[in-house]
Amino acid sequence: MSQGSGQKSVLITGCSAGGIGDALAQSFHRRGLRVFATARDLSKIQHLKEMGMEVLKLDVTDVGSLKSVLEHVQASTEGTLDILVNSAGGGKY
Repeated sequence: MSQGSGQKSVLITGCSAGGIGDALAQSFHRRGLRVFATARDLSKIQHLKEMGMEVLKLDVTDVGSLKSVLEHVQASTEGTLDILVNSAGGGKY
């Protein structure tokens, strides 16, 4: 379990307003988990920050962005993340 307090943590990619990641972030937050909500555009997840979640800029296609988020989460959770939900993505049609 992460953190000394026993609070579990979750990192969710693709949390832009109105999407699955957004809904999951809010649900996990209501259940008392520490939520790291991510998106490429922080303005699209500002509402989650206002609800008390930690928001991070993340582009899953950028190695530097991934490393930055990884380092932040590792430092914030003493190296333990309980849940990872990858809802980021896009398609080409």
